[in-house]
Amino acid sequence: MGVLIKKESSCLFIRVPDYKNYNSIEEHIKCINKYGYVWLIKLGRKPNYTFMNQFMKDGGNLILKTTPKNGNKYYWFKVDSKVPDSNFIVPKYYDELFENEGYDIELLKTTHLCLKATQYKELTKEEVDFFETISKKKPLSTSILNSRAPQVYGKSIKEIEL
Repeated sequence: MGVLIKKESSCLFIRVPDYKNYNSIEEHIKCINKYGYVWLIKLGRKPNYTFMNQFMKDGGNLILKTTPKNGNKYYWFKVDSKVPDSNFIVPKYYDELFENEGYDIELLKTTHLCLKATQYKELTKEEVDFFETISKKKPLSTSILNSRAPQVYGKSIKEIEL
């Protein structure tokens, strides 16, 4: 793939729940494969503003974890923007999710975190262990299992080529 993540680069780590029978991460990957990008909408509390600015400066390294039902896999996504534009491509299941939960997608674009992902890679266990939490300096793979937080701020502990 040829992406270099420098040592000490920030990353945002999010556990992604599935909606009904959809594999949320796979649905986002399908959009990237078809359109070249996809927008992810993170419901709930927005990440820290200062962290997100550093996250973008460091290359927008987003790590998502699938549910146990979908193998507890980890994926790296390259985020190119956090400012929604007119070409707002999202997975089809968002329509059903937002209709059933009463969300207005246009309102969500202004009130919630939206991330434009353009590249992805499934990570090996070894690659996941190249990242640690900022707060406790523990590997992401073990920290997320002991945390109730849906998002964790992390950083790379060495230079990584994906």
